[in-house]
Amino acid sequence: MKQINKYIIPYIFYLLAIHTPFTANATGETTHVYHTVVITAPSVYREKVTLKALKIINGSATGASTKVTSNGKEYYRTQGGGMNISGATVELTDCEISNNTATTAAGIYIANRSDVSFNRCSIEQNIGNGNTGGILTTGNSIIRMVDSNVSSNVATTGIAAGMQIQTSKSYIFNSTFSGNKSGSNVGGCYLREGSENYWVNCTVYGNEAIGYGGGMTIYGTSASPAKTYLISSTISGNEATSMGGGINITNAYGTLDLQNSIVSGNTGTNELNGTYNKYYSIVGNKVYNASGVEISGKVFDPDMLDTLKDNGGYTPTCLLLKDNNPAFSCGMNTDQLTTLSRSFAIPIPENIIANDQIGNSRLENNIIGPVAKKCNTNQINKLQQEEYPVKVINHILYVKAFPGENIAIYTVSGQLSGKVQSAGEWLPILNLSKGIYIIKIANKSYKVII
Repeated sequence: MKQINKYIIPYIFYLLAIHTPFTANATGETTHVYHTVVITAPSVYREKVTLKALKIINGSATGASTKVTSNGKEYYRTQGGGMNISGATVELTDCEISNNTATTAAGIYIANRSDVSFNRCSIEQNIGNGNTGGILTTGNSIIRMVDSNVSSNVATTGIAAGMQIQTSKSYIFNSTFSGNKSGSNVGGCYLREGSENYWVNCTVYGNEAIGYGGGMTIYGTSASPAKTYLISSTISGNEATSMGGGINITNAYGTLDLQNSIVSGNTGTNELNGTYNKYYSIVGNKVYNASGVEISGKVFDPDMLDTLKDNGGYTPTCLLLKDNNPAFSCGMNTDQLTTLSRSFAIPIPENIIANDQIGNSRLENNIIGPVAKKCNTNQINKLQQEEYPVKVINHILYVKAFPGENIAIYTVSGQLSGKVQSAGEWLPILNLSKGIYIIKIANKSYKVII
């Protein structure tokens, strides 16, 4: 997904009381490391630990349930194979956390009032032998995520393959959760007791659970309820063997406000299980108005939503299809979304709420879901061939230009990866690692994610 400049592979890397400006650059190898990165820097006002362009891999927090203590915080050796963060303020940019294992939270474990931000990051292919393959956030912490992917993580026997939020706040914008698989309940995201969640322009697609909650589950208690606001988002293509193929709301103490969003095309006992509020939204094939009342004569068919693809931006998305699609006209406009944002104690930034997941302005449209772009199937093909002459198939970049035009491939940091001359057909560019690339054709530049 990103350009990765440095690797941190099994090497126990502690960030102790380090604050801005700090960019981690370290490599190393040992025979076994419980956590690849441990951050113990105590939070200090207006200071933070910064990690940029790192690939954090091969941690293995699978030993005995023992612990170590640093800066007064306890770190269990069964939690956080890739990263274990406690009581710290951390910002990660263009980082990949992948191929880590743990008993709990194989990718990242966040606890003890930490405040962690992810910008253009990828958390993928981590394996939790128990609960949570990707990220677990607990202990009155805050997780902030923009333009990021949480994909292909596994919880082999436990819950919440992608992400689990407990007694914490989450602000998740322009991000995609896809292909996460749980051997128990909750494939994608588990928003648990004591959590407060604000999700805007997000796609939750193709996650699986053997149990309930293929895409997402919301659960609270009387003493510690869970609140979730899902805005301009799509939950589709998820699968559960029981309740809530898309979303499962376990009880009355877990609440959901569904605003300008789509929950459709999921497999399970039902699309969305439980009681919830819905405004300007689509659930199954039904379309609802501002008051949560079904709009007569409006029907949303499953084939009105495309599968998950790279449609531009930093994260894969699902385009809306067909000109008669009610999602093109029954949603909220920019003014309504901005007003909604201002109703929250901490307003969602206007550049997030007033735009879509791939950066399009929502001005002058009423489109439901994370992608505010009108396309039918023929228009998509035209866009791929004429407006955006780059595409990725099975992790291979293809570029098309006029015969004789020069094609140059650059990393997101500006390093030249290669040059070639076009013969006028789709040309495969081999041997590129995962990352963000800038493709320059003649005097135009295009961005692509591999």
